Amino acid sequence: MIPYIIYSRDNCPWCVKAKELLEAKGLPYEELKLGIDYDKEQLRSKLGGIDRLTVPQIFHEGVYLGNYEALRRLIESMDK
Repeated sequence: MIPYIIYSRDNCPWCVKAKELLEAKGLPYEELKLGIDYDKEQLRSKLGGIDRLTVPQIFHEGVYLGNYEALRRLIESMDK
């Protein structure tokens, strides 16, 4: 199991930042792109029906983590 899954879309600066952060730490991830790997309804279903669908949406070890800021906080806490 890949520990991080990033739901992203093209031209998303926060998606790029999330991927760069994981790459800088050497942490493997899988990126799923809107319109290629998933659609909005699939993401809404994965998030339990949340209507506000921004990206990135990040899962860690199968558990919903949140957005880029949530990922950054998690990584920072691992560095302590």
